[in-house]
Amino acid sequence: MSQAVTKPVPRHALPRTGGPGIALPAAAASLASLLLVAAAAAASLLLLQPPAPVSRLAPADQFSAERAMDHVRAIAVEPHPAGSPAQAAARDYIVAQLAKLGMPVSVRGETSVNDFGQTPYGATYRAAATVENVVGRLPGRTSAHPLILLASYDSVPAGPGANNSAAAVAALIETARALRTGPRLRNDVVFLFTDGEEYGLLGAKAFAERNPWVRQAGAAINFTSRGSSGPVVMFQTGPDSGELVGQLAAVVPRTFASSLYDEAYRFFPNATDLSVFIDRGVPGLNFAYFGGFDRNHSPLDTAASVDVRSVQQLGDYALPLTRRLADLDLGAPRSANPTYFDVLGRFTVVYPAGWQLPLTALAVGLWTAAAAAGLGRRRLSVRGLLAGMGLFVAAVVAAAGVAAALAGPLGGRHAEFAYYGDTANGTTYLAGFVSLAVGAIVAAAALARRRLGGLGLAFGASVPWAALAAATAFVAPGTNYLFAWPLLFAAVALGAGALGRPAGTWRRLLQAVCCVPAVVLAAPLVVLLAQTLGLQLVAVAVVLAALAMGLLLPLLPRTRRQWAASAGAAALGVALLGAATVPAAPTAAHPRTRGPASSCIPTPAGRRSGACSRAGRGPSCRNRPRRCRTCRRRRRGWSPTRCATGSARCGCASPPRVALPAPSWWSTPTSSATRSTASAGGPAATAAGSSCGSGPFRRGAPS
Repeated sequence: MSQAVTKPVPRHALPRTGGPGIALPAAAASLASLLLVAAAAAASLLLLQPPAPVSRLAPADQFSAERAMDHVRAIAVEPHPAGSPAQAAARDYIVAQLAKLGMPVSVRGETSVNDFGQTPYGATYRAAATVENVVGRLPGRTSAHPLILLASYDSVPAGPGANNSAAAVAALIETARALRTGPRLRNDVVFLFTDGEEYGLLGAKAFAERNPWVRQAGAAINFTSRGSSGPVVMFQTGPDSGELVGQLAAVVPRTFASSLYDEAYRFFPNATDLSVFIDRGVPGLNFAYFGGFDRNHSPLDTAASVDVRSVQQLGDYALPLTRRLADLDLGAPRSANPTYFDVLGRFTVVYPAGWQLPLTALAVGLWTAAAAAGLGRRRLSVRGLLAGMGLFVAAVVAAAGVAAALAGPLGGRHAEFAYYGDTANGTTYLAGFVSLAVGAIVAAAALARRRLGGLGLAFGASVPWAALAAATAFVAPGTNYLFAWPLLFAAVALGAGALGRPAGTWRRLLQAVCCVPAVVLAAPLVVLLAQTLGLQLVAVAVVLAALAMGLLLPLLPRTRRQWAASAGAAALGVALLGAATVPAAPTAAHPRTRGPASSCIPTPAGRRSGACSRAGRGPSCRNRPRRCRTCRRRRRGWSPTRCATGSARCGCASPPRVALPAPSWWSTPTSSATRSTASAGGPAATAAGSSCGSGPFRRGAPS
């Protein structure tokens, strides 16, 4: 009697069990792991929002953005640059509001000169003006070490300055009102509303040089903006501000802060009023919101463009932080700046900067042990690790190179890009470039699947993280957390893959959990980097996104459909870039601005006057294709000699520069702001009241 012969089932066809009663195919386990990581990324991006505004009917001791917006509408009626009649009206309004609260208020006219010397752009910048700072003082139980709150109340001639910085002024007025309802604080609180910030921090410099309160100050906190929306970020600290950071983490429930911002801000050619106090050794914190950069320093910077939620978050920082700091002994010994970062904007991790080296040593050591385990079990080879590293780095460089090469030509299709280096739909561009980066990383995984194995590429992708963690521990300690903590958890995931334990589904879930810290830390930072740096430097954000995706490689299923997934991600990226490049019709939410046009001085009625803020050149005419009257060529991006559409030449005939007259109030003695630029081989040129950028020599603040 014959017996039935049962053929053995191949091992790869058996389901991978992950524990008692659990049986999931490898592809399903990988999909569940990827969904977990995707949920973490979505949560981190959805929580990157300012809080909802508080109603004007809220209790008197609470900050209300609706009440603060009344001040924004009163101040940002029209452009109010230093020395203008509109500036005098804004000053009188602030004085009246502080006097209504029963605060001692003083206004002092002072001549201030600020020499910035050689700027990063090659010009020499000097600024001078007669400024009128508004100073209110909320008396405390002692006057030994006052707390100074700063906001500038002047605007550029281009626009009303509702966001930059009437919103900050309104937030401080509302904070002062809420403080008056409570008990007297320990220290005096000085409300300093500076004048002439846009021309070179002139008001802050005059106050710091001549007011004795600066030498006694226990801390200074500055509020500003460089856009019209988005979360308010604490992006800069002063010297020995460890106690301030610790109190910020303790009293503010929703905080967006990172020592990485402070570390990176040192390399930017930007400055705010807080910079004047930092130079004098005063501890401090700097707050700003960055979304909607295309409205900054433009006629669109109106009260209607202000995101009320951002104003609410300004107050959510200012009020509780002032209450806490003003009740501390600000004369106590100061502590060094720590390492700090927020997690989902819900809590802030703070630890001493001296922990960087032990943390980095632990992360790199654990990663080395995982690699040694893979080599010992012959799941990994040195050749495979090096080849995986080279393949991954090539994918990252390709993604960043595409972003850097296409950002200019694609962004140039929008008029505002030439001035701001960004577009109103910059988020769509970012999504497109990140999708292309996903396609490149998945393509690298498909190439490595047969030749190197998944473990070789996964370890190779983590080599840059180990190198950056080791380098930043010595060179840029404030940024070290971004690489050390993800590397520490990624080493656990890689070790599980090298050892093959736990088995199946449990290993996939462990690896997914270990990838969550990298996603939570990197995803919000990618968006904030894109907002801060603009489309012209979007490649920096793409590099960080691609590096983070490298830590997710252990989660990719080993299937033959990786090429299809890569092609799909690339197709999505191309579609997003195409959709973002097509100029959309103007809407109420995004009325397209011609960036350089915002540098022309508007008339009080809101119409552009014939005078241009740049002597001899008409920025308002830039970026519109025009036909030269001499060579008859049609070009985009050249500057005619006048703002009028008449005698427009592209430079083929080198017409003489014509300096158009400025408004009569612009040459009054109360506004003597000047900018001197020395060009190589030529005489210095002076333009009165230049509004090309915030402060001394930049196109945007923080500003």
